[in-house]
Amino acid sequence: MTREMWGSYLLLAFVLMPALFRVRYGFSPVIVGDPRRDVYARWEWGYGGCVAVFTIALFALPVTGGSTIGGTAVLLSILLVLYASVAMGRSWRIGQREDDEHATFVRTGLYRWVAHPIYIGLVGLGIGTVLMLGVDDWCGWFLLITTLVYVVVQGHREQVRWQTG
Repeated sequence: MTREMWGSYLLLAFVLMPALFRVRYGFSPVIVGDPRRDVYARWEWGYGGCVAVFTIALFALPVTGGSTIGGTAVLLSILLVLYASVAMGRSWRIGQREDDEHATFVRTGLYRWVAHPIYIGLVGLGIGTVLMLGVDDWCGWFLLITTLVYVVVQGHREQVRWQTG
């Protein structure tokens, strides 16, 4: 079940949602910058690479875990990420750039109470993956640790942008 859930999440988050966003709003939500010019873009591309490494390892190596608690955490986290992404409306992005003229600060719905619900979902996804794969499996820990680093860097950058911009 681990591979199927992860594959479904990747398909929803990085293929289906961006395609539907493009149809609804007329522009792509994917705006990752040039890593040669933007330090933040290096972090974005680096995390993307870590997710790719995790995905390759997950599908290439044997999976022995299967915790129900982990599966439930993964499923709830995926639902939170999807709900929070949709709640952002036309301001949802994969990546960020200073020159993005379409994004606005979202203060409604879930964002009224939680500043970064997508990041909470991503961390929950990492924790659930560790539980599903088993705490002795390096793949889950790799995803969780790289996600924690990414969330701290991304969250800080967003806080700075929306407090000054």
